[in-house]
Amino acid sequence: ARDWSRPATSLALFDEGRVTLGDPGRDEPLLRFHSLTRALLVLTPEDRVELVGGALLAGDPLETTGPILLESLRASLLRITNQSQRSATLACRDQRLELGPGESLDLPLLARGCAPAEEDAEPQRFEVSGIALAFHGRVERHDELGRERAGVTLSALEPARVLALGVDVRLETGGTARFSGLSQVSEARPADPSAVPPPHSP
Repeated sequence: ARDWSRPATSLALFDEGRVTLGDPGRDEPLLRFHSLTRALLVLTPEDRVELVGGALLAGDPLETTGPILLESLRASLLRITNQSQRSATLACRDQRLELGPGESLDLPLLARGCAPAEEDAEPQRFEVSGIALAFHGRVERHDELGRERAGVTLSALEPARVLALGVDVRLETGGTARFSGLSQVSEARPADPSAVPPPHSP
């Protein structure tokens, strides 16, 4: 539970910006930036903020961290400058970056988003035609059950990661991956143990 006797996270927006509030009690970021020109943040240990593009910014786990300056340099670049005496942490896709006191980072705002990958979450699993698959993210599944080309095609509805047949595939939104096993061959009839070879004719 939040300790209301401690200082709260604070935000100062300059020029233009749009922010919505989340519910940390539901594991949501306290603030979500949808757009900004320039902003100053002070973060308490229990709070995270979601930057434009989806990357998550958090301060020191024990002490209040700030100010942290956010600046939009142009449409596709966000500068983060840690002006505090504490370190901040940025989670972006499959990277966790530490921003020390006085350090600055220019974060590209990728078209596919900067939200951290949820690799720690338990993947969803299923099996089709003898192929075991595990995946993170939302995908659409198309089974192919023909005898000659049994398999499955996955279409990503968001950035996703799929593991199958010893292959690790990362898909962007709209990307597809097809997995197929060996061709299905009907089993041969077992040999008749009572059969004897025909007599050899001279």
